[in-house]
Amino acid sequence: MPRIYPASVRRQIVARLRSGESVADVAAETGVCQATLFRWKRQALVDAGVIEGVPSVEADELAAAHKRIAALEAELALTRDACELFNTEAVVPPKRRRAITEGLIARGHSARSACRITGRASPTRQSTSPPTATPGTTSSPWATCRHRSSWPVTTTGQGSGPTALRHS
Repeated sequence: MPRIYPASVRRQIVARLRSGESVADVAAETGVCQATLFRWKRQALVDAGVIEGVPSVEADELAAAHKRIAALEAELALTRDACELFNTEAVVPPKRRRAITEGLIARGHSARSACRITGRASPTRQSTSPPTATPGTTSSPWATCRHRSSWPVTTTGQGSGPTALRHS
């Protein structure tokens, strides 16, 4: 794995190289590979406008743009796969949504993305076994992804209203 040097160290070394010190001497003294020093020196010359090339600032923006493009392409692939699994159904029942979610996961999409695209809650557990219920409470079985209407609700037995129910 490549070693990461602090920006201050890199600036000091590049300043020494630009002042005329040889790459071999600086490499021997600092322990930084000569190829790395040549690359740093060349990038410093590009940033200064001495030689042609892509400045560091533009390279960072370009890398961020490539990352965003990759994320959008993954989203597009997920949407296409979901459309293929949904077929032409206008309204999809919850049981069918679960099958579609599992189909998307089987095609290599993350469970989180598959649940989001099918309108189900985020995945909470990989296990399909029901949680252990405390005596006097009831709860529904867990699934990989659950729609909010099927979240397990535990009754506390204390009064009624919103405080009597809690999502587990």
